Amino acid sequence: MVSVALSAYSGEPPEGAVREAERFVDELAASGRRPVFFLGGYRGLMKVAADLLLEAGFTVVFVIPVEYEELEHPSKGIVVRTGMSFKGRNTVMVRSGDALVALGGGAGTIMEIFAAYGEGRRVFLLTGHGLPSDRLAEAYPEGRISREAPPLISYHRDGRSLAKALVNHLDSLQP
Repeated sequence: MVSVALSAYSGEPPEGAVREAERFVDELAASGRRPVFFLGGYRGLMKVAADLLLEAGFTVVFVIPVEYEELEHPSKGIVVRTGMSFKGRNTVMVRSGDALVALGGGAGTIMEIFAAYGEGRRVFLLTGHGLPSDRLAEAYPEGRISREAPPLISYHRDGRSLAKALVNHLDSLQP
């Protein structure tokens, strides 16, 4: 099973980020690839992405921190109530994916990006919508956080190129 962790802003999403999330899901669906998606919640841009993925027929697993366990989630999704705080849940979510797609976000998304990088996972980051995670492209333009580590982060300004890069990566994982 091929799987992807997906991180996104939990606040009110910028209109451009919503449009690019739609393009991402459309392009991925058109590719014929059907990875299982692991998300950390069901709010803001994460909710938009989850709904789009479920509508397109993808399997979505919600890896929920204890703080969100009582919130409603779509019946088509699978909910894992971890009993863990956000930081612990981040590790479970990130390690569940063969890669991390970050549609942009704040501190939580940035922490998930660093966790994925630390685990050696490829990170595909959507930028250009004024969210704090956009600054990572300025701070680490080569996609390398540590000089000793390989460049694992790629930056994308649109959902279609994000999906294509993810598909290329997932194809490289297949024997």
